[in-house]
Amino acid sequence: MLKSKDIIMDNHPNLRKKSEPVKLPVSPEDKQILRNLLSYVLESQNPDKTDSEMRSAVGLAAPQVNISKQMFAIITQDLDGELHVLGVVNPRIIKRSKEMTFIPGGEGCLSVSRETEGMLTPRYRSIVVEAYFLDFEKDRFIKKRMTFKDYIAIVFQHEYDHLQGTLFTDKMFKDLANLEPLYPAEESLN
Repeated sequence: MLKSKDIIMDNHPNLRKKSEPVKLPVSPEDKQILRNLLSYVLESQNPDKTDSEMRSAVGLAAPQVNISKQMFAIITQDLDGELHVLGVVNPRIIKRSKEMTFIPGGEGCLSVSRETEGMLTPRYRSIVVEAYFLDFEKDRFIKKRMTFKDYIAIVFQHEYDHLQGTLFTDKMFKDLANLEPLYPAEESLN
């Protein structure tokens, strides 16, 4: 099981490298890596474990645990309350909306420990992606094209950036006055 100590920080040079595609068909070893990422995210959302054993997360990419492979895990609810549990391999963003948005409180990252309060990261409001998604019932990967919007699109872009060697801190601004926030500043996603 992955722990916070397994996550590399933003000064680690491997976080800045573009990840290698996962060889297909996905090997049992690579499938286990993805399951470990999913387990970390799930466990990190347990209030009894956060702060003491691990920081809370909605996503984790393989490069963050020093594995240079194009895969990441997401477990989160969107603004409508729909739960998204995604094991993603070899993703490509193939279409982006013209409309941009941001999270008013700013983004966070397990690999960034410095304070980023008040800094905002612009993201595309909706994206169309192609990837191999883990089908949990059939325990196999299925290539799909999916559309994500609003919060889940932001999370997907954040994790996707890790595969490109980019951190959210590379895209931050102090003011995004001409962009509409994803939700009013007084609301919280937690």
